[in-house]
Amino acid sequence: VNRTKPGGYIYVTVPSTNLPLNKKHYRHYDIALLERQLELEKYQLKPVKVQYGYVNPWWEKYYQRLCNNRIFSGEIKPLRNMLWKYVLQHGDKVDEKTGYHVIGLYQKQR
Repeated sequence: VNRTKPGGYIYVTVPSTNLPLNKKHYRHYDIALLERQLELEKYQLKPVKVQYGYVNPWWEKYYQRLCNNRIFSGEIKPLRNMLWKYVLQHGDKVDEKTGYHVIGLYQKQR
């Protein structure tokens, strides 16, 4: 936030309450909790768009097995690009009950 000029934009993404807690993330959020947390920190950020995003598609675990196994470890770039394009195009079907992340676009105030 400190490196962003007034009027600049910041993306914030945090895990939602739909994911189980793990060692990496000790807190999960819903939109209201994220908004309260940012207000408490006094970052002076104005929300532009805040939504839930990304549901694990049915094919993701198979893709992970294909790319990371005992024989091969790597990415198949054309396949990865095609799959993520699909995820981005269908991201609007996510809501507070199914989204795995809270994604916010904020503008830094003066």
